[in-house]
Amino acid sequence: MALGVVVFLAVPTLLVLLGAAEIVLAVLDLRSPMRVVPGRRLSARLLLVAGIGTVICAVISLAPLYSELQYGAVLWPVIALALALIWNVVAVGGAILARVVRPRTPGA
Repeated sequence: MALGVVVFLAVPTLLVLLGAAEIVLAVLDLRSPMRVVPGRRLSARLLLVAGIGTVICAVISLAPLYSELQYGAVLWPVIALALALIWNVVAVGGAILARVVRPRTPGA
């Protein structure tokens, strides 16, 4: 029972904090003067998408409040955590690749 309460309360809190941190990093990156860093704007936008998706996963993890599934108090947060992990691997991985991979320009 105690594990269920921890999962039910910890997962949404963790996901909201992680999503908020990603959104803040993206907004700070978009608002700062654009230096000559290839892929910086794309990277910031991908971080913003990752942050919004993570906050949406936090809302999904609160589904036991309105779900009548028997083991929903543990099942929904675990599903939301797995979805957020996959979402962040794809979006943050794309943001890292956008920064690392240099765009190919003709004549360079």
